[in-house]
Amino acid sequence: MPGMNDETIAGRPKRWACRACALLVAAAFAGYVLVLYDAMPESTFDDAYMFVRYAVHFLEGKGIAWNPDGVQAFGATSLPYLLLVAAGLKMLPLPAGTILLLISWGVGLVALLGLWIVAARNVESRLLQNHAFVGAFLFPMILVLNIFPMNAVTGMDTTLSFASHVFLIGATLSFCRQPRTAALVAMVLASGAAFAVRPENAVCALLLPVICIAVRRPDGMRRWIVAFVAGFGLLFLLDGAFKYALFGHFFPLGGHAKTFAALAGYAGKGNWNHVAYLQDVLTNCMLFFFTLFVCVERGSAPLAAAFILPPLVTFTCFFSFIPVMGFDARYYCPFLPYAMIGSLLVLDRFLGKQGESRLWKRNAARFAIACVLFIGLQSSILPETFARFALHDRGVPPARVITNAAQPLAELDFWRNIAGFSAFLQRLPRDITVAATEHGYAGAASPDIPIIDLSGLNTSEYALGEFSADRVMEAKPDLIWLPHPDYTNRVKRILLHPAFQGEYELFAGAFNFGVALARNSHRYQEIRRTFLGVTSILYPETNMLEYIAKNIYEDDSGPDGLASSTTSTRD
Repeated sequence: MPGMNDETIAGRPKRWACRACALLVAAAFAGYVLVLYDAMPESTFDDAYMFVRYAVHFLEGKGIAWNPDGVQAFGATSLPYLLLVAAGLKMLPLPAGTILLLISWGVGLVALLGLWIVAARNVESRLLQNHAFVGAFLFPMILVLNIFPMNAVTGMDTTLSFASHVFLIGATLSFCRQPRTAALVAMVLASGAAFAVRPENAVCALLLPVICIAVRRPDGMRRWIVAFVAGFGLLFLLDGAFKYALFGHFFPLGGHAKTFAALAGYAGKGNWNHVAYLQDVLTNCMLFFFTLFVCVERGSAPLAAAFILPPLVTFTCFFSFIPVMGFDARYYCPFLPYAMIGSLLVLDRFLGKQGESRLWKRNAARFAIACVLFIGLQSSILPETFARFALHDRGVPPARVITNAAQPLAELDFWRNIAGFSAFLQRLPRDITVAATEHGYAGAASPDIPIIDLSGLNTSEYALGEFSADRVMEAKPDLIWLPHPDYTNRVKRILLHPAFQGEYELFAGAFNFGVALARNSHRYQEIRRTFLGVTSILYPETNMLEYIAKNIYEDDSGPDGLASSTTSTRD
């Protein structure tokens, strides 16, 4: 601004601004602490508890096994996070849900501090040499809006993946500052760690270093690029060989189970909208978006491209699968450091070249264009159009279930339903087999009960091939908690299977989806007695016997978004 020269900036106004920025950063991190406090005492993200079940079996010496029989299963997408959870269970005398919270939140805190260090080490302009200004640019918006704080308390591997990208960016920028063999080795190891944490990180792990080396153009640039690619390729092959030897395939089962082909007939596709998640990311990164758009110049454009292109390529790849359980842009959150560090470096180059005062004199045309572009990209038309053309799937026509009940069973809220089924499972004998899709919390609480994962996330037979009700019936589970109603095809195939109708007693709507007990199970009477006892608490003043299915038949009236519909014989 007029009159804002270096002497003024170096005087009292700068000290006041520094204190204000420090308070702003402190308030942002205080809010991050409050997020943890509000999430206590345990994670309510059901999928996170799958890591606990794997970790329990790992600590028992069974390897990476979903079931107590020790058969190795690549259901835990992040093996490093599984080991971290196992260490937490071993060392901390706390409930598993609390340990999940503390690990994901704590890793997130370490990642944020690491991001601050990486940022502070790579800026050169006078203003950003003050760490408080760097923190004030990076953290308030990210810690106030939803994506990072909410994903930090799920108990999932999201913050570890975020941290791996911070490590990768730091190692890459360290090499670019001073190209040498030790820095190259660190960069190769960082890239290997990133794709070991989650496989979708491989794109950024490869592209970011290669593009940054090309932008930096050190002496012997081609030699450095070849050396990095060779090192990356070696780690990639070793990682794949290890996983293939252990599991028989390279990618996690979730990568197979969430493809469009595997989820044919899944009526919940529209709930997990890729474009809506990208809009959420843009909202959380609006400061970085505007900074890039307004401050990028010819000299800093290649640097901006190095940080923008790798995540954009990754996000494009995400359109090949359905991001089920992708609340708060969970799959996109780990890539926030690219926008944060990339925009900061562009700002740093701008300030260093033009001087701090030039920022306020910038041609307003760029900012105006950025505003128009931002508003346009946030239009609700975009996700609605994408959902209509790519995610529209009403499922298959439902099977009709006839009961004696006058009205459908009351629906339980999400966590009461999850916790209720877990309590039911804990009261059952250990020598039974259960089939279900919503089994994270329940499976962690009862790791000694075999669970057939009907979603395919942890059972390879249901992830690597087409879903088969024959396979379910051949396994003869003692208890079937029907799949979530969005799995219309799977629910209907199970309900209409002759063996199911002849051998199972279905309580329609129990635990929201319906529970079936195998009549020929040696534990049938005990399971039934326990079931009626638990449901008498969850559904007071309800006669559960009225909800026993009397008849199940196919309804060809057309899809209505449900895989089964309960009808009373009293109608």
